[in-house]
Amino acid sequence: MTRHLCAALLAGWLAGCATPVIDAVQERLDPETGTTVTRLASPLELLAAAPRERDLDPFAWLAPFETNRMGVRATFLWVATPGDADATPVVRCGALTTRPASAPLTPSAIGLVRPPYRLPAAWNREYLLPIDATWVECLASGAALAVEIARDRFASDGRRRGDLAQFAARLAR
Repeated sequence: MTRHLCAALLAGWLAGCATPVIDAVQERLDPETGTTVTRLASPLELLAAAPRERDLDPFAWLAPFETNRMGVRATFLWVATPGDADATPVVRCGALTTRPASAPLTPSAIGLVRPPYRLPAAWNREYLLPIDATWVECLASGAALAVEIARDRFASDGRRRGDLAQFAARLAR
C-alpha cells in the first residue's frame, strides 16, 4: 500500500512539473489600433550556412504574421538580420524570393503600434515584407527557408515545419 501511495505521489509531483503546451500559433489584439495579429509563438531561428567572421552574429530570424483590421487582412514576413550586414536581405522559400521594398514598411504603416515579434538582440535589423497566399503555401509545404545578405546565407533546419503548417491552417479558416 505504501509503495503504491509513494508511486502515485511521485507521478503527481512529476506531472505538476511538466511544461504546459504552448500553441504554436497565437492571436493577439493590438489594443491601440484594434488590429488582430495572428503570429507564431516565436520566430524561426536560421543559422549561418558557413562560418562568419569572429564576433559576428551567426543567426537570422524569420516569422510570418497576419494583420486583420475590421476584416481587411494582410500577410507579412517579419525578418531580423545581424546588424553588421549593410546589404538588403533576400528571403527564399523554395523557388520563391522576396526582399524589402526601397522604402521599408514600418509597424504603423500596417496598422500596428509595435512589431509583431521582439528583436532577439538590440543590434539586429528588422524588416516587414508583404507576402501572398503563394508564400503561405510555400511556408506550410516544408520548402527550404533561407535569408541571404550579401555573401552570407542563413538557413532553417526545418524543425519548425509543423508550426508553419499550423499557421497556414489557421489562416485558411
